[in-house]
Amino acid sequence: MKQFIFILLLILSKVNYSQVNFSIFGTVYNNDNHIVEYGDVLLLSENGKILTYTFIENGKFHLKTIKKGTYILKINSISYNEASQEININSNIDLKFSLTPKTNLLNEVEIIARKRLIQNKKGNIVVNVENSILSAEPTTTNLLAKLPKLQINETQETIEIIGKGTPLIYVDNQRVSFQMLNTLQVDDIKTIEIINNPSAKYEANANAVLLITLKKNTSNGVKVHVKETMAFKKFFNNFLSSYINLKKDNNEIKLSVSYNDINVWERNRTSYTIPSKAIQSEHLLTSVTNRDQILFNGGLHHQINENDYFSISSNAQVQNEPFNFNTSTNYTENNSSDIITTKTNDLGNRYFTTTNLNYQKKFKNSDIFFLGAQHVFYLKKVTNNITNTSNNEILNILRTQDFSIISYDFKTNYEKKFSENTVLETGLSLLNTKTINNNNSITYNFTERNNAFYTQLSSKLFDKLEYSLGFRIEENTALGYFSNSENDKFYRKNTFLFPKATIHFPFSKDQSFTLHYAKSINRPPFSTISNTAAYVNPYIEFTGNLNLKNAITDEISLNYTFNKNTLRLTYNYTKKPIKLYTLNYNSFDKKTTISHLNFSKKSNIHLEANIPISYKFWSSENSLSAIHSKFIDDYLIETNSQPYLYYYSNQKFTINNTTSFNFNIWGTTLNREGPYSTLPIFTMDASLQKKFKNLDITLSYNDIFNTLEFNETQNLPSINGNTLFFTDINAFSVSLKYSFGKIEKSNYKHTAINNTSRIK
Repeated sequence: MKQFIFILLLILSKVNYSQVNFSIFGTVYNNDNHIVEYGDVLLLSENGKILTYTFIENGKFHLKTIKKGTYILKINSISYNEASQEININSNIDLKFSLTPKTNLLNEVEIIARKRLIQNKKGNIVVNVENSILSAEPTTTNLLAKLPKLQINETQETIEIIGKGTPLIYVDNQRVSFQMLNTLQVDDIKTIEIINNPSAKYEANANAVLLITLKKNTSNGVKVHVKETMAFKKFFNNFLSSYINLKKDNNEIKLSVSYNDINVWERNRTSYTIPSKAIQSEHLLTSVTNRDQILFNGGLHHQINENDYFSISSNAQVQNEPFNFNTSTNYTENNSSDIITTKTNDLGNRYFTTTNLNYQKKFKNSDIFFLGAQHVFYLKKVTNNITNTSNNEILNILRTQDFSIISYDFKTNYEKKFSENTVLETGLSLLNTKTINNNNSITYNFTERNNAFYTQLSSKLFDKLEYSLGFRIEENTALGYFSNSENDKFYRKNTFLFPKATIHFPFSKDQSFTLHYAKSINRPPFSTISNTAAYVNPYIEFTGNLNLKNAITDEISLNYTFNKNTLRLTYNYTKKPIKLYTLNYNSFDKKTTISHLNFSKKSNIHLEANIPISYKFWSSENSLSAIHSKFIDDYLIETNSQPYLYYYSNQKFTINNTTSFNFNIWGTTLNREGPYSTLPIFTMDASLQKKFKNLDITLSYNDIFNTLEFNETQNLPSINGNTLFFTDINAFSVSLKYSFGKIEKSNYKHTAINNTSRIK
């Protein structure tokens, strides 16, 4: 009996405890009844003591485990007056606040708040780079390599999203190339968003988008940053950049110049067998290269009135690109062996420029018209000096290669707003690209035109269900030919329709469901549909593929969000998928090539979970994916594919308002995609950031255990091979950033508008 009474009292005390803890839900609007996306919410006792704190995210906030009583609730957001309200808590409550804009702005306001480094929104990942430990990275490429689901390939020339493939890259909602990322200042980046469900307004060339949003400074005057980063790898690397922002009345100028002294160590080992020809080969390539790189960014923004603007921006990269390497090869054919030593002294230069013009006009009925144009120029010149030594015989080879791209793009968008929730968007783009590749006096010309029109309707049903329906139609014309052979012309003209649909249904404030369907296309980079070649030894080289075709993908995905956690299931099916760096034996010239190849089809199933955790000064972002992919082709050997896991975990410790520590790990398990197998990958990074008045100091240690290697095995009907890339990621770096000057009320906006992700 005593035990029963004790248990009963325990239950009653638990029930009583649960009844005196309540939740406060809130939505914050402005005077125009638009949500206030960001801000701070403080709960104070009656005597003014701060009891708890949270953020406004997309207009909403939630305070948990609040005891019964009387409190003061305060709402703060930049450019709005503070809202304060006394509340009496004796049950769960749902509040609405309306903030009024500030009429008198202070000269300078410093706001210190803890914002999540990585957030999940409707199935997309948003990384807050501004003022975070990530802003100390020396280059944009270094920054991207530390983000969840993003993987820079072993050649540092392309980027992939785990389970999605190669994304489109946008800066401020418009498309740019991976090459342009090298010219982008990390200090200019506000957020990076991985969009898994891109709408019809994005170009159709891929099924995912990497959206980089630049800072829109709220300042006037002059602001200067100088940043120095020293990286200690196998060899010393140095990154020096300067950045200046000037604003006068309605005009604003941004300028930055960087000089990078990059010392690159590279090594790869490739072995292969061709059973039908009794060929076995293995080579080890090692390279140490010094590359001097100069980057320039400049832009002018003119604010015509409150909503209309004109801007011009230009980015340039000049890179000295020598590539000296030694290759040791053991080659056997029909039991006859040969040992070859290859020394290659490549002298090269790379030039890249892009210029953008933008104009935006907003009408009184809130309609928005956008007009943009872009010019891109890319040139790579290489002279190959090759020496092969075999059986005391020396053979010298001299080759010259020039590869250039000239691209013009025109784009216009019109956004018609029928109501607060109903928006119709339409747009038109015209793109013309020409490439010329001269390989030892053999010139291949390629011209492509792409005309596109899109329309998209976004609205809401039953006050909750949001939907977006749209389509994009593209007419693509391509012509390729050798200058000395008019009979070898390649010509195609296709018209593609790409429908897209999204339904988003929030069950409650903390739970939502999203269904998405899309058809997309993957067009190969221009450098791969050319006669470029990179010599390795007399028997193998990297080459382009003139016969490479476009890949078409159908995808359907389901996304479930609960609290701040997300669960996502995706299935996609691709016709003519492109496999990068595939071994292929050419019996005509008796050489093995490494190039991009098409297969018949590929299927992919991807289950992903994203789980954030936070407690006091510690926050953790975690992602886990189970992926099953398989290449299918009639000529492939039937092999079993095997699901693999991808994991990512970022841990941030905010020691105080000026000091934070961060480390993250990521990796994959064994991955079998039919004939292709990739060994497990694991790496860990750590960073410590300390802020002084005008100086930020960041210490970073990348790939702490020196474990990041890419090892792939290929089992194809005519050839079996293994490729191992050793990376030079293991590095300790010191970054110093000094800032001086101040600015007030900046309106700077700019949009780069091109279809340039294929320029590489």
